[in-house]
Order: sequence, then C-alpha cells, then structure tokens
Amino acid sequence: MAKNKSISLGLHSDTRTSQDEKLRLLRQALINGEQSGWVHDFDPEEFKARMRTKNSA
Repeated sequence: MAKNKSISLGLHSDTRTSQDEKLRLLRQALINGEQSGWVHDFDPEEFKARMRTKNSA
C-alpha cells in the first residue's frame, strides 16, 4: 500500500505567504481609496510648493 509523505516547502512557502498578504493589503488599500471619494479643492501646484518647502528644511 502506498504511503503519503508530507514535506515542508520552507522559505519558498513563507515567501509566497508573505507575498499573498502584501497583495491582500494592497488590494484593500486600493478599495479604501476608491471608496473615500474625490477631493474637490485640491491644488496640485500648491501641494508641490508645500512639499518643496517641507523637504528643504
């Protein structure tokens, strides 16, 4: 009669699990962003100027 063997996939299996979790979190973040709605009073030039000032300090 044949016997079943169980083997550990080790690091590869752990890496795959980690990648799956990162993908799940990314998908959830995208869904949250889509559901958050639009910003109507966003000024990209003002934002860039503010970031330049913040990052130059």
